[in-house]
Amino acid sequence: MYIFGPILSRRFGRSLGVNVIPEKICSFDCIYCEVGKTQTHVVTRAAYSSADKILAEFKECYRRAENRMDVITVTGYGEPTLNTEFEAVLDGIKEVARHPVILLTNASTIHIPQVVQALKKFDIVVPSIDAVIEEKFKSVDKPHPSVDIKKIKEALIEFSRDYEGKLLIELLLVKGVNDSEEDLKAFAEYIKKVNYFQIHLMTVFRPPSYPGVLRLSDEELAEKYVLLSSCGVERAVIPGISCSAADNYNLELSEEDICKALRMRPMSVADLAEGLAIDPTLAEVMVDDLFVRGLLTSSQYENEIYYSLRK
Repeated sequence: MYIFGPILSRRFGRSLGVNVIPEKICSFDCIYCEVGKTQTHVVTRAAYSSADKILAEFKECYRRAENRMDVITVTGYGEPTLNTEFEAVLDGIKEVARHPVILLTNASTIHIPQVVQALKKFDIVVPSIDAVIEEKFKSVDKPHPSVDIKKIKEALIEFSRDYEGKLLIELLLVKGVNDSEEDLKAFAEYIKKVNYFQIHLMTVFRPPSYPGVLRLSDEELAEKYVLLSSCGVERAVIPGISCSAADNYNLELSEEDICKALRMRPMSVADLAEGLAIDPTLAEVMVDDLFVRGLLTSSQYENEIYYSLRK
């Protein structure tokens, strides 16, 4: 299963997801990651999944979802740019799709010429830069030992000068880890050297892969926003759900659609109803049925029950 959604995104409207890394193969092992701990911790790029197989599934799903989506998001269970086939996937998508194509990346490969060549073809690139102080970077992102934050920072500046699409920088804050005044001032000093379109200030929203990882409250996140602004950071936003799922319920949703969504990330019943644009009562019935049949697992995070596809 390579394609999931369309799902209502906090940032981009209704997004059809393209998973080019179907297992947790990643250069990072972020403590907040919602899809679990990294199983294969590597920086080696390889053909981890076939472009032909991904595109065959994409074309069928896109045909069905074309009129109820806003964007296409290339992502992965792990870091998508580690798949050497991801540029071929993008080229195939561009041949048939009329929607903007987004890439979500941890930026660990942004110094590699072949990756940069592919990144420049995307309409929107969203690298996550969670910390610029090395010890904090290692604490929150747990990178592969060979990953160098200085190299990432320099390469991102260079990429931003030539890139003609929209560069959106994601800063995800974990309470007590990378959210201090020192952290934010260092981030501000660095990011002003980058030619970006927007900064997305985020925190933990779903059950993280490591215990004890805490989100910032809305009030705390707003305080961090004010601090960044006072340091001269422009065009920072705190993203939220941008439209109502109830405006256009998806009447063609299948059990497979639910499973695909829950394979990518844990979701509550409310998340599923809003994200997949289905009636909340129907979402609850379908989730209960899948859970009773043993296809789903559940976990609790801050008084909310989240469901995942059983592995």
